[in-house]
Amino acid sequence: MQLVSALLLAAGVTVVASPARAEEPEPFARSALATYQVTFAARACGSYADVAANTVRDDTESPGSPGKASPYRAGEPVDAQVEERAGCQPLPGAKFTLGGGREKKGPLSSVTSPGEPVTTVDSTPRLDAAGRPAGGPLIGAVTVTLTAEQLLQSVKRQLWVQGGTPQQPLPSGHSFGVLRCSTDGHTGGNTQWLGFAAGARHAYCYAYYVRGGGATGNVVVRTRTTRPVGYAQPFAFTSTLSQAGRFTVAGDGGEVTFTRTAKAYTLTPQLPSGWRLADVTCGGRKVTADKATGRTDITLSGEETATCVYTFEPPATPAGLSVLLQADAVGAAFDVRVEGSGGPYQLRGTVPGDGSAVRAAGDDLTALTTGSYTVTVAPPAADADLWSLAGATCNGVPAAPTGLGVSVTVGAATECVLRLTRRQGSIGLRLITEAGVAPGGFSVAPAGAAVAGWALTATTTGHGAPVQAKGDLPDGVAFGSYVITPLPPPATPAGDWKLTGFACETGRGSPIADGGPLRIELSAGTPDARCTATYQFTAVPRLQVVLIADPTARSSPAVLDVTCTDGSAGRVVLGPSEEGPGELPDALGVPAKASCTVTQGSTGAEPGGLRNASAVLEPAKGNAPMALPATVSLDEPGERYTLTITNTYARGLGDESRQAGMLGPFKLLPVALIGSGMIGIGVVILLVLVVRRRGEQY
Repeated sequence: MQLVSALLLAAGVTVVASPARAEEPEPFARSALATYQVTFAARACGSYADVAANTVRDDTESPGSPGKASPYRAGEPVDAQVEERAGCQPLPGAKFTLGGGREKKGPLSSVTSPGEPVTTVDSTPRLDAAGRPAGGPLIGAVTVTLTAEQLLQSVKRQLWVQGGTPQQPLPSGHSFGVLRCSTDGHTGGNTQWLGFAAGARHAYCYAYYVRGGGATGNVVVRTRTTRPVGYAQPFAFTSTLSQAGRFTVAGDGGEVTFTRTAKAYTLTPQLPSGWRLADVTCGGRKVTADKATGRTDITLSGEETATCVYTFEPPATPAGLSVLLQADAVGAAFDVRVEGSGGPYQLRGTVPGDGSAVRAAGDDLTALTTGSYTVTVAPPAADADLWSLAGATCNGVPAAPTGLGVSVTVGAATECVLRLTRRQGSIGLRLITEAGVAPGGFSVAPAGAAVAGWALTATTTGHGAPVQAKGDLPDGVAFGSYVITPLPPPATPAGDWKLTGFACETGRGSPIADGGPLRIELSAGTPDARCTATYQFTAVPRLQVVLIADPTARSSPAVLDVTCTDGSAGRVVLGPSEEGPGELPDALGVPAKASCTVTQGSTGAEPGGLRNASAVLEPAKGNAPMALPATVSLDEPGERYTLTITNTYARGLGDESRQAGMLGPFKLLPVALIGSGMIGIGVVILLVLVVRRRGEQY
């Protein structure tokens, strides 16, 4: 044909080029059961009074305090119906970014290993937890489908979301309010982890911003002590700077920074027992501090940093020896024995367990002579083996303990602080999968703290065999309340995992929401929790679609489209030169009793070239052929169905028609050329046509 074209051009005949083949459709198979999606929505509010807080309020990133309480109980998933009652306006054009971790280097935290950001659009369908349509459109939102890698990250609690991008976390002209994703939670600030409860394949993330938000400034609060005390005494403040109305700065040299909207704030120190406020100095454009009470009033201006330094004086050290007892996490009563010149001496003290120190009282030690003494602590008998002496400091100089005792040198006035620690609680988590093996995970977070918490994962190795989950959870955790959220194995086209049990063998635990989250209490009486999550695999019917179509009778791809009542879909593409048979890239998994319909988008033949298209389902009663479009009902869980479509063609009809259409106008051309004197060119064209015709006959 290239020779013919060249000869025709030489003869001055215009050749019309064949149109370029359109890009062939791509085959795909998407089982709704194994498709996990996230809808990101952004909202702009007129003021912080319109913003609803998360279940755990966070002081570190929002410059204003949300004016509404959280609409959720702990562990409840974010719900579009609940969020749309907020009264704030949709914000199309806002960005969200997924990443593999989180960090905080500036005022707002951001994700690490970020992917391409997604942008909210004017409208996206509203979906339920299973990913099915659930009402009207959602304005100012966008829905994305997670990749297989992202889904595995979510099971490991390594998939994080941030509002905006790491380079630009805020929409232009807006201030940060709150971000909540999936299960409303315990990660404060502009990053949230993204996970799915058992049975859920869709989650919502909502970011709230305040239009304008006003200028912001910083307030820095520092604490100092007039002399070293040997431990980090916590200093509490009541303040409007904090969403909780109270914050703490620990020890000599402690510091807390607040980024806040420009307006008036107050803060007042709450003095520990026996301490007094020695001084308070504040720098700022409009700051007043009462040195008697410590109350400070700050009218913060935009881009201003107001710094207040509070200096505290500890109780005076009496003559002889003073023994102070201190513990950070647990309170208890201790007996103290002092041996040396004139001894032994008996003391007793009860530590509050909040990081403060208490002076042990008892025998008079003010008249001790100068020399060496041994101070030994006796913990409560009920749990004496759980306590240890972590360290000691005498007049600011460290002293190395031996067991529960320490040797001290007493001078004119000696103050020794004994730092006691009790073995903390522990949380052990196990995963069991029935009728299959799979990976699963857990999230653990303090119930009342806006912190990232910890993640643990496990992959089972046998049906019903428990596997210990591992991760970054410390061996010892402080006593208190924790929320444990099970992260189920991801569904596959073959089936889904149902949470059939989640309970703790020890420790006090109680369910806090559907889907498995537990709230547990660790205390001196119940210091350890051993919890197990059990999942049962539920197999579903699967459908494979096969296409048989003779390539010699086709000039373009043959295409089958599959749509199912649960939202699953697929496409079979058999290229024009492919022998086949063609099939879906993966069999579709659908719930039992669902149905799927197969239609033929393209036969691949010229008009009139398809003679018949039949469909046969296996297994099926009678195995009778069906016509297209064909609808099949998939009834048996775990059964694999195969629907085979066979196309038969009027062989060669399409090619003959096309050849006649292309060459018909040129059959008289050789005669015309010879008659006009162009004998050579006319003969060559005539020979080409004859050879081509004879080839077609054979």
